[in-house]
Amino acid sequence: MIQRYRFVVYVFFFIAWLPTNAQKKTPLLRCAAPDLTDAQVHRLDREAQLALSLKQASGAFASLTYVPIRPHIFRSLLGLGGIDLPKLNRVLAATNRYYMLNGTGIQFYFAGATPDYIDNDLYNLLFTVGLEDLIIGNRDASNAMNLYMVNGFDDNTLGGYAYFPANVLSSTRAIILNEVDEFDLGNRLLPHEIGHNFNLLHTHQGSTGATPELVTRGAGANCMTAGDLVCDTPADPYGRPGASVVNVNGCPQYNGTATDPQGATYNPSITNLMSYYFPCTHEFTPGQFDRLAAGLALRQSHSAYSLSYPPTAVAAPVNLSAVLAANAKTVSLSWQDMANNEMGFFVERSTNPTNAFVAVGGTGPNQTTFVDASVQSNVTYYYRIRPSNTTTGSLSPVVPVDVPVCRPTYSASCNSTNGLARVMVNGVALSTGSGCAVSGYSTTTAVTTTVGAGQTIPVSASLLNAGTSLFAAVWVDLNRNGVYESTERLASRSTASTSPLALSLTLPVGLASGVLPMRLVTATNVTPGDPCGGYAGGETEDYVLTVGTVVNCPTPTALTATNVASTSALINWSAASGPTGFGVQYRPSGFSNWTVVNVPSAPYALTGLAAGGSYEWQVLSVCGTAGSSPLSPVSSLSTPCAVPTSLTTTAISGNSAQLNWGNMNTSYRLQWRPADNPTWATVPTVTGTTFAMTSLSLTTAYQWQVAAVCPSGVVSAFTNPVSFTTTDRLVYCQPPASSCDDGDGLASFRLGSVNLSSGSGCSAGGYQSFTAVSANLLPGQPYAFTATLLSDSWPEGLAIWVDLNRNGTLEPAERLYASPGTATGSLLGTLTLPAGTASGRYLLRARVSFDNVTADPCGFVEFGETEDYSINVCSPPTATLTGSQTLTSGQAATLTAQLTGSAPWSLTVSSGAAFTSVVASPFTFTVSPAVSTTYTLSRVTNACGVGTVDGVAAVTVVAPPVLMTDLALAMTTNSRIIRTGDTCVLTVVVSNEGPRSASAIWATSLLPPHMVFVGSTQAAVTSSSGAVSIAVGTLQPDESGTFSFSVRVTDPGTYRLAAQLTAASLPDPDSYLNSGTSDGDDDMALVDLRTSEAGDSVYVSPNPNPRPLPVVQGNQPTPPATEADLSLALWASNRVPISGSVLSLSVAVTNRGGLVATNVVVQLTLPAGWSVTNGAGLSVAGPLVTVPIASIAVGQFVRAGIPVLVSGTGEQVVTAVITAATQPDTDSPHTNAYGQGEDDEASLNVRVQ
Repeated sequence: MIQRYRFVVYVFFFIAWLPTNAQKKTPLLRCAAPDLTDAQVHRLDREAQLALSLKQASGAFASLTYVPIRPHIFRSLLGLGGIDLPKLNRVLAATNRYYMLNGTGIQFYFAGATPDYIDNDLYNLLFTVGLEDLIIGNRDASNAMNLYMVNGFDDNTLGGYAYFPANVLSSTRAIILNEVDEFDLGNRLLPHEIGHNFNLLHTHQGSTGATPELVTRGAGANCMTAGDLVCDTPADPYGRPGASVVNVNGCPQYNGTATDPQGATYNPSITNLMSYYFPCTHEFTPGQFDRLAAGLALRQSHSAYSLSYPPTAVAAPVNLSAVLAANAKTVSLSWQDMANNEMGFFVERSTNPTNAFVAVGGTGPNQTTFVDASVQSNVTYYYRIRPSNTTTGSLSPVVPVDVPVCRPTYSASCNSTNGLARVMVNGVALSTGSGCAVSGYSTTTAVTTTVGAGQTIPVSASLLNAGTSLFAAVWVDLNRNGVYESTERLASRSTASTSPLALSLTLPVGLASGVLPMRLVTATNVTPGDPCGGYAGGETEDYVLTVGTVVNCPTPTALTATNVASTSALINWSAASGPTGFGVQYRPSGFSNWTVVNVPSAPYALTGLAAGGSYEWQVLSVCGTAGSSPLSPVSSLSTPCAVPTSLTTTAISGNSAQLNWGNMNTSYRLQWRPADNPTWATVPTVTGTTFAMTSLSLTTAYQWQVAAVCPSGVVSAFTNPVSFTTTDRLVYCQPPASSCDDGDGLASFRLGSVNLSSGSGCSAGGYQSFTAVSANLLPGQPYAFTATLLSDSWPEGLAIWVDLNRNGTLEPAERLYASPGTATGSLLGTLTLPAGTASGRYLLRARVSFDNVTADPCGFVEFGETEDYSINVCSPPTATLTGSQTLTSGQAATLTAQLTGSAPWSLTVSSGAAFTSVVASPFTFTVSPAVSTTYTLSRVTNACGVGTVDGVAAVTVVAPPVLMTDLALAMTTNSRIIRTGDTCVLTVVVSNEGPRSASAIWATSLLPPHMVFVGSTQAAVTSSSGAVSIAVGTLQPDESGTFSFSVRVTDPGTYRLAAQLTAASLPDPDSYLNSGTSDGDDDMALVDLRTSEAGDSVYVSPNPNPRPLPVVQGNQPTPPATEADLSLALWASNRVPISGSVLSLSVAVTNRGGLVATNVVVQLTLPAGWSVTNGAGLSVAGPLVTVPIASIAVGQFVRAGIPVLVSGTGEQVVTAVITAATQPDTDSPHTNAYGQGEDDEASLNVRVQ
């Protein structure tokens, strides 16, 4: 069964922030369903990534995918109400804008010619979530996503929900409330829920779980396995303590203090569509687009449904026109509708005539006009109309619109009373006698003036009529983007005046050379605040400035930075006479934006710098109206990360203390240690200026130090260590005085077998401490106690607390016993410490009170008594022995005992050795056995008693190693085939393969008959009487020696030459020196060679001192005594003969049977063209040659030669088979022809040249 995952949207009751002109703020709906489990999240992620990789591998991945959505609209039974189609088109058009990034992504279209209307009075306003399947029935389209627009839920806090991808049809549903707030519906609610449909998670997924997403995107980042699994969405703390937002200018802004498990402060993206912050603007990140693509691929891989609903065949709109408004702020579009089956229209816009069209709005069916109020200045737009139930097959023609720089509008044009006559900028007349412009706007670009970056420029103007009062403002397009922005208003006259304009503006330092647009706006009714706004009267003129370099304005030199502190620095420079001021710009290294200031002279103090930061800065000279110099070269400085100050230690108790230091508006790194411990414990990140030390030991000296971690990551030096000592006891509350004079108190208290108090009587003020005596307790074990009262007259109740967390406070959860009622004389019960209670000393408090059981360990009781005791929690010890090893006789072995439970321990070893007062684990000790011994632990004890032992240490004692060396010998020849009488060179290599050096190494080779020693160039090689001796000498490990000598052969035939190592100073572990040349050890080598002349003789080196080898056991059955067991062998004197030469073939027949073989016949088959050159004793019939053999004795063989003349070339095969014998041969009957694979046949391959 496939699991469904549902995300539910709930109403969130607070005032919304909407970037519209609405006069009344409306409440927003928010998604508040539980997050998926980690297992569900990662399973879906794996499925989606697999589907996406398969789709990409198939080549089917598209940059833009159109996805059908089938709309289902709830209405009343009479067909009234429900979302109307104009609104539905506008909402889906807004949603489509969020699902396209750089021309890629998803675009939705309506499936069908009309919506599926669900007319139902019962569920129209009260859609019941629990009855979803009953209400919807079989209305889901099986080839599209399904959007259900409802008008209310049975739960009035519910706003809608959607399903994650699953291979079930119902997972295609999104059930959305038709909320009144259309902006929120199209720009947040619907795109948010469709995001879930395509596998997007909340940005705060798992934020309150055990492993939330960490803030860092560097080392240790977990953004690929936690949170929303998207690394370009910052970690979101929503739901964590300290996560909060504030309202700034009508929009939310995060101001929380929440930190992640590493102590890092969150900075979430509150504008993300999958967050819960309901901002004024919304967005997806590129990483979320990647995840949407994977979610789409997963849905396209499912078999329970498809996304193949075809676009409706709608006739394309025609006659599209686009008209720009006079103020260049809106574009009015109209078109002709040629169809009657559209579900509405999407108005799509792009800055490219062929692609990247994005919906900017929607209309209902038959609506053919639209006004685009979202255009920007200085942009060419391209528009097209798409029926909303189509993809790209019914598009209108594309029409362009050029939107120039926007301009103001005036309700009264600049008649002769309220316009500009002459405008001077930087002493240059940019317009003269221009008169009143049409519609109050004109542009003058023929005249310009050259200005410099950082220069202060005068702007003056005379008016058309001295009797008209005008306000004025000047904008300069500093970033040259064609839009005059609010930060680019550099001068204004905020008081209406009839006098000529006299303004000045200062250009920023670092302004690049080139053309710079400027606008002067005047108005009769208000100070101009909008360069494109509407005003009652006045005139606007645009001009062009030219930013250049002033030749005679000197550039500052000799830039220096002194007095550099953590947040400030004094910068200085030199400049020739002439400048009237300077412009300074500085920024953190690696940043793109500069901070610019104008200063009258050097030096200048930079303040507000970040501690531990790196900065770069430049200066230029300002030479009044003459302009400014070029910027100086960049200079750098680095601020130190200051060491914290004002260190104090407060609230010191027996187990805690508070550490304090001065605030430096940064994070910190803390180290602490016991004063007698050389190793510091480090707390890597502390975000405040205090730190609570807990779980300290009583009466112990400690040290601590702190370093600042600046925002740049630079860490300051640590402070000097600060010392403090914990007190000798935890200070617990002492109850107010109460009376036990009448016997309302404890006479004694016995816990287990220990009397914690005895005969104590009534204490002064009703309180007494007995902590000198302590009882040892085990966690999880019940211990009986007896509280004996001072009197039998009064009923008393008993309560017992134990300070389990040892924080000096007895908390409600630490009341471990409360008597079920009151009693007289004594109170009996059991006390059990929680399992897992750590070892150590704890305070136990017992309170008796008259006629009641108190729940307050420190509160007032009129009659009663309180006594404090000490208990010691310990754990039964365990000991595990390890240390099995092998050592040489006379060595010592170190064994290790791993110990648990409370120290100190006592140990007894199976050898009888005993160790007491062992205070640390692991504990090591040594043994020196003379023979192999197995050690175990016999006993372990501590204050809690006898524990359990485990483990074995087997110590194996071996004899000292015998010194050995590993020698090897190899031999090669420079020629395997030589002519009779010629020489060849034999090379012997002796190697020492370790582990020790060897000396007095000798090698010997006994030459075969008819091979004579010729000589050697090495003195170490000598020969006598056919024996070649090699004095190898000494070889170190991994060293080898190479020796060569020449020999001559005197007779034709085959020679098998052997050599062996005969002596060395150390034995060899894998071979026997001087043991002959037939045992196959690596101290011997064999080389065979033959003469080029034919010869049947084989000459072999003598084999002195052969080491006896085991008899080779044959695998053939024992031949019967009543048969002759014959086998055949065939060979040639030359396997590579020359065509036309004579080749000597030889056959050998061996008799392994029990009878003498007689009348044996061997038949050879020669290759075509071959002939016998001497047929004496043979019978030749074409290629068949018959060789008769009279008899073969038992255990003997007979050999016969057949000389043949070779012909032809290439591979040739000679075959032979025994065809007759008087005696039977069971394993190879003589009647069988060649080719049966029996031992009475043979074949020989030769290659004829």
